[in-house]
Amino acid sequence: MIHLTLLLSALTAWINKYKQFFLFLSFFSLFVISSIRYNYGNDYESYYTWYNWIHIGGASPFKSQVGFTWLNMIMPSFYLMVLVISFLFLCSVYLLIKDNVEEQCYGLAVLIFVINPYLFLINLSAMRQSIAIALFIAAAYFAGKRKLVPYLLLILLASIFHTSALVLLPFYVIINDKRINVFFGVIISVVLLVFFIDSGLFNNSISFVLSIFDEKEYNYLYTDSTGNSLRATLLSLVSLIYVVINLYKLSGKKLMYSKLYLVSMILAVFEFRLAMLTRIQMYFDIFSVVALPAIFYTNLKTYYGKWDRIFNVYLFPAAILLIYIARYYSFFTNPLWEDFWQYNTLLSLI
Repeated sequence: MIHLTLLLSALTAWINKYKQFFLFLSFFSLFVISSIRYNYGNDYESYYTWYNWIHIGGASPFKSQVGFTWLNMIMPSFYLMVLVISFLFLCSVYLLIKDNVEEQCYGLAVLIFVINPYLFLINLSAMRQSIAIALFIAAAYFAGKRKLVPYLLLILLASIFHTSALVLLPFYVIINDKRINVFFGVIISVVLLVFFIDSGLFNNSISFVLSIFDEKEYNYLYTDSTGNSLRATLLSLVSLIYVVINLYKLSGKKLMYSKLYLVSMILAVFEFRLAMLTRIQMYFDIFSVVALPAIFYTNLKTYYGKWDRIFNVYLFPAAILLIYIARYYSFFTNPLWEDFWQYNTLLSLI
């Protein structure tokens, strides 16, 4: 059922007439399956247990993440809380697509959102971080308008739902539509290369940043600091290269959001050293729903040369799509994500 619903949601957004209506209909269907889910996803049962524990007067397990504790306390029903969180997250992504993606690319944006399990499905389980991501999307909107105070307030608000959001504070300086000049790009590339080659320097720097979090509370620092496989890293490089070689073609909000997605791809490469960076990458990966359609549409509508067209309209998009399909298949065959295989609804309680 979950596969069929995701497919229909993506196909609905491809309908040529009344595009905004069908985009809304696509997200409404996603909202329905999100809000009526029952015991679906790795953390659903844990959140349900914590909700009941808080309501009988038990000490909150979320400690300094007081926003989520308060949300649990004010919600009269756990199932209503799931509905509210689903609405907040999906509404933010819907508006992100509606306001920043060409209407002709709505279908592509929704396809990217649903076919990448770490954008939609994982956020059904990561309830706290899905709230933080929704608030970051709103914060990025204000940062684009150079409104620092709303940005800071929204990030701080996100941090009381998921403390990892604090690392987003300095990213205000890159959330703009200014192009990355050659000198800045070279400096950043050299710094990143040094960090990637020198694993000791990289691990020490990451450990220092993550040490601001309480290890026992948030579980950010693992003694087993393993990284992703070389194959996963090389696959991530495809999207990274696609964005880097096309970034100069973009402007305005599309450029701004593509720069944020570029951060996600850089983090994906560094996950070769430390897989736990996925937690931070989640904040930036959501902007792929704007960046990839923007790059594809720009290359489709503007002729930059024969070879440019072959690579940027055909080869790279096809490779990225195949990678997404492979990761979707891997997700639903990996025992780690077994709790996502069988979709259940609240009707099973009747």
